Parts: sequence; structure tokens; C-alpha cells
Amino acid sequence: MSFETPPPSDATNEPVPPTPPPVPTPPPPPSTPPPPLGGPPGYGGPPGYGGPPSFGYGAGQPPSNYLVWAILTTILCCLPLGVVSIVFSTQVNSKWAMGDAQGALKASNNARNFAIASAVAAVVLGVVWLFFAVLVGVSESASSSTTSL
Repeated sequence: MSFETPPPSDATNEPVPPTPPPVPTPPPPPSTPPPPLGGPPGYGGPPGYGGPPSFGYGAGQPPSNYLVWAILTTILCCLPLGVVSIVFSTQVNSKWAMGDAQGALKASNNARNFAIASAVAAVVLGVVWLFFAVLVGVSESASSSTTSL
């Protein structure tokens, strides 16, 4: 039993031309990831899309949250500004974890600025209080010296 195919036969007995080589198909385009839903992270997109960004703090390092300074200025300095500083400092890590690097950096800067403002307000209020304490002390000593005569 033979599985060889007989040569093609035609009436003229001329050789059959070879079949042309197949045309190569172009490779498929590189796949791109689908765009995030709802825009960039922090605006309704999936949190952490693309991994945490690195922008000067090293890969994966969140900006400083200044929580210790916020607590100290709240207790020792000016309570209202210190509380605002604590609120911003607690937002830093949560925004970073959601992938909102710009929001985390802005919250970090706000926490630092309110902690500084709280310390400056405490110094200014201390100087004003000292000024009035000295002024009242001088006026009391002047009035007591005139009444004792």
C-alpha cells in the first residue's frame, strides 16, 4: 500500500508551477491596559491603579505626615490651628494608599503649614500677653506709689 500521490496530470504534460509562498500576516499590535474607570485615581478610578508613584521620596515612600508636630502644637500652642493640622496629617497616609500622590503631598504641606502657624500664633499671643502683663504691672505700681503719699 502506497501513500504517494501521483503527479498532477494535464493534457499538455507541462510541469505545474509551484504555489506561491503564503503572505505573512502582520503581528498583532501590542496590548495596552484598559483606561481606569472614571478618570485618574482619586477621582472615582480604582485605587492604586498602576502602583504607587515615586516622586522624589523614593519608590513607595509616602510624604511625611507631621502628626507628631501637629499633636505637640495642639497641646502646647494654639488649639484650633493644631486641630486643623491633625486633620490634614491624618489624611496623608490614606490618600497615599488610594494612589492620590498629589492629594497626599498637598495634605502633608497643609499639615506642616498649620503646625507652623499654630506655633507662631502661640509665640505672638505669648508676647502680647507678656506686654500687657508688664503694662498692667507698671500701671499698678505707679498707682500704688501715688496713693501711699
